[in-house]
Amino acid sequence: MTQVQYQAIDKTVDSAINSRNNMGDISDNAGHSNISVTGQATEQDIVFAKIQFGPSALGLNDKIELSCGLQTLGNNTAEIWTNNNQMIFGQADNLGWCHDEQTFFAALLVDEETSVLSKDSNKQYESIIENAYLRLLSLLAEHQFKNIARMWNYIPRINEGDGDLERYKQFSSGRFKAFQAMQYAASEFPAACALGHFGDKTVIYLLASKNTTRNFENPKQTEAYQYPREYGVFSPSFARATLLENDRLSTLFISGTASITGSQSQHIDSLEQQMQLSCSNISTLIKHIESQLDNRAGIKPSSFKVYLRNKDHYQSAKQLLKNYWSDDITTVFTHADICRQELLVEIEAICQIAP
Repeated sequence: MTQVQYQAIDKTVDSAINSRNNMGDISDNAGHSNISVTGQATEQDIVFAKIQFGPSALGLNDKIELSCGLQTLGNNTAEIWTNNNQMIFGQADNLGWCHDEQTFFAALLVDEETSVLSKDSNKQYESIIENAYLRLLSLLAEHQFKNIARMWNYIPRINEGDGDLERYKQFSSGRFKAFQAMQYAASEFPAACALGHFGDKTVIYLLASKNTTRNFENPKQTEAYQYPREYGVFSPSFARATLLENDRLSTLFISGTASITGSQSQHIDSLEQQMQLSCSNISTLIKHIESQLDNRAGIKPSSFKVYLRNKDHYQSAKQLLKNYWSDDITTVFTHADICRQELLVEIEAICQIAP
């Protein structure tokens, strides 16, 4: 069974990641896993990936070690991905991956200085992202994993540029072109997020599976891939949530969710109202998913990751989240730019669903 948990660590970024820019040794053991995203690792669990919050870097020795560029607020925390079976590891040019018979995990670090692909300087980042996504999607195809459950994208200077030249819009165009080239239909776009960090390398990591995935949309929000032209030449390519099905315990990945109704941002300049609508959007989405799963009730988040544009909002956001959900839910707060300049907060969630 594969798990992710949040573990407190020292404030200093793990030197094993920070000091290593090249990949290390590779394991060659195989195994089989089911997906679960909660709980505590046991002595039998094997760590196959560690995602930390600090200057972007990628290493591979006995596990994938990724520092994602973001900074945590409050306690410094790491995402620890574990499996009760061994994984096969691979590496190539700032790309590391591991898999067993059912689960595939990959992380890519994109250095723009060495990745210039377009003679048109206005489209260089779009081309860089298209190539990065083609590498990842081709790798999945090579290993016969097409069902993507979740993707995380952390982008330097995400709001830089005007109009269609904004870096987030260029990112969206490059991502869409890669999905299109690899023959992914819009209905196959996975849950995802795209946030800005304050480093210089784009960070992408993903989880895929040979188990069935099922995507869901929020009835109160326009499908992201059908956003109007004002949001870019190509609309964002993601679903509001992806369910990774399993006979024992299914996992629901809820995409980064913000203060948006339809396709329009709401409550400009109000953290409290943006937090309220973001949480309400998650709640509405969960209720809709329950109705689609044979009226299965009781789906609750097991963890949140909260992205805040203003780090001074941390204490207020922490209290507002607690006021809305009341339950003691594991939460990581991070300092990040949101994909739209007027948005102050974005929240993602993971839920578990019993058969």
